[in-house]
Amino acid sequence: MQKLRQVLHQTEKLEINGIRKFDAFRPAKNTYEMDVEFKSLSDAAFGLFLLEGDGRKLILRYDPVTSVICLDRTNCTDFVSDSSFTKVFAKKMIAPLMLKQGKLRLHIFVDQSSIEVFTNDGEVVLSATTFPSEEQLGISFFSEGGKTQITTLKAWELNSIWK
Repeated sequence: MQKLRQVLHQTEKLEINGIRKFDAFRPAKNTYEMDVEFKSLSDAAFGLFLLEGDGRKLILRYDPVTSVICLDRTNCTDFVSDSSFTKVFAKKMIAPLMLKQGKLRLHIFVDQSSIEVFTNDGEVVLSATTFPSEEQLGISFFSEGGKTQITTLKAWELNSIWK
């Protein structure tokens, strides 16, 4: 996978209080990798909005009070013409997960119509099909009702394996 990486975008010690767009990294398409570590500074839930655009997004949210991570794809697909599909597709995936010394590491792979999230070096893995539009390229961080810090973040667009 490392051979597919393009230019590295990185930051550290980024404080989040509310919603903060990640404008420094805007991939040309939804084929990218992110390695981000959050440090909980309060009891505030925190996470990322991925595949943002056209009024839709995929939400990856961690709640330190309940120790639960949630991958919410209830409003991420642009395929809404089949109501029975949309009803089955619109799901939240949750898993129990403890912080490690107050930190949460997320290694995320986005590939056009899927997302893979590896937490704390593979302790919990979340996988989902997504079906975003080509315009859903935005990324934001959030912290609900308190401060959270991104201690380190690395992001790369990925080249295709198909030549």
